[in-house]
Amino acid sequence: MNIKQTCSYLKSLDRFGIRLRLDHSERLLSLLKNPHKKLKCIHVAGTNGKGSVCAYLDSILRQAGFKVGLYTSPHFYKLNERMKINGKPISDSRLSELASRVRPLAERVSRELGDLTFFEVTTAMAFLYFAENDVDYVVLEAGLGGRLDATNVATPLVSVITGISREHTLLLGNSIRQIAGEKAAIIKPRGLVVTAASGVALKVIDEACRRQNAVLCVVGDESSVRRISHGIDKQTFQIDFFGIRRAFAIGLLGRHQLPNAAVAFSVIQMLKTFHRIEIPDDAVSEGFLAARLPCRLEVMRGRPLVVLDGAHNPDGIRKLVSSLRDFNYKKLIVVFGCSHDKEIKPMAKSLGMAASRVFVAETRLAKPLGSGIISAEFKKYLKQVHVEKDVRKAVKKAISVAASSDLVLVAGSLYVAGEARRIWHPNL
Repeated sequence: MNIKQTCSYLKSLDRFGIRLRLDHSERLLSLLKNPHKKLKCIHVAGTNGKGSVCAYLDSILRQAGFKVGLYTSPHFYKLNERMKINGKPISDSRLSELASRVRPLAERVSRELGDLTFFEVTTAMAFLYFAENDVDYVVLEAGLGGRLDATNVATPLVSVITGISREHTLLLGNSIRQIAGEKAAIIKPRGLVVTAASGVALKVIDEACRRQNAVLCVVGDESSVRRISHGIDKQTFQIDFFGIRRAFAIGLLGRHQLPNAAVAFSVIQMLKTFHRIEIPDDAVSEGFLAARLPCRLEVMRGRPLVVLDGAHNPDGIRKLVSSLRDFNYKKLIVVFGCSHDKEIKPMAKSLGMAASRVFVAETRLAKPLGSGIISAEFKKYLKQVHVEKDVRKAVKKAISVAASSDLVLVAGSLYVAGEARRIWHPNL
């Protein structure tokens, strides 16, 4: 298959939707000679902050001189972005070659057990890619949940669970306890676990660690973090971890990045202490500062400020609104779009009470929430709510009405933020 045929084949698997299970992935991987068992992984699950934690860990391990595989989702522009080695996305030719090898085996599994999904097939391809390239470590982001996520076939060096809030309630459960239980299922017997969870979610994770005889490190308990300074290009913070006190600078913005950075630092300490992996202090400092992640409080321009963020659930939106206080602006103008399965009411409330004007963008999402539904929710909190036919038009209209002292925020979906980003990076 060439790259066009590869993308067409993988996209065709979208019709099978999301199916949480492990037997299909395990069968496919067994036919591929279990490449995941040859890898040393750090497995990252959670509601918000997964991408940031993965970016920090990938950057730090690379700065330490290791060959690092990174598997994340979703992608912004090209499927290749999901599989990276040392920061470089998989090439079109390699992606096509992998797909050509995996496809007949995937079709065999589909005949035996039932249709494989897009995520199951691409995850198997990623494991194969990393194993055949002899990477030292893989930073592996869970797709959805944890217990039955296709990535949960791995036995990681460290299992990471970021903060937990309500998401995908139809698939993961309607309570924090249920959702935390799904994510805590990535914890393996006698494993190492780092979490930023609190409250009921932390209790569930602690109970899972006790059952599995796993070592648990809680960010905010064993470690504490304090911000020292912040600007529109970087922020600095100090972390205390079992008597270790260090200060770092990071290029990712927002106060909510502090616990994400603390989680990554705690994982590094676990790797050093329990697995005797040599990671110099300089590599940690340089890795934190070098880490980048598109559409996480990403500043695209000034006067007016334009900020892109992929927050797409109530907790993420609340943290985003709080983080905007770091910017010096007069009025907030929001461009928003989201998929059909998102909790629009609390998101619209958080943004609507902070904004002076909202542009609802009709999006290219596979299953968007209707602009009429979104507009109706925002109109409960402010009068100036407009609908534009696409994201780029909405962004340009928002910029045109903004004063130089205002802030234009694009949020609601990583895909929406990514589409807006093309205005400044048209060749991506």
